[in-house]
Amino acid sequence: MVAKLHDRSPVIVMPEDFERWLDCRTLEPRHVADLLSPPPDDFFEAFPVSKAVSNARNLGADLIEPIGPPLEPDQPDAGSGAQMDLF
Repeated sequence: MVAKLHDRSPVIVMPEDFERWLDCRTLEPRHVADLLSPPPDDFFEAFPVSKAVSNARNLGADLIEPIGPPLEPDQPDAGSGAQMDLF
């Protein structure tokens, strides 16, 4: 789902792994590397929103109101198969 919007995905640390992820006193990066795995396919939801969301001068909860139906993970990309427009 995220690949349709951006070429990088955030690290998602599940609540049950928070302590382990944040334990830098007793764990080294190699001990938590397994947490750097993709989330389940149905973890994210993507909805198209107004282009006004990309301007920092615009404020308000209405900026994240969907302006169309949610995108489905298996829905083909719009256009030439490239990433969707973030702005």
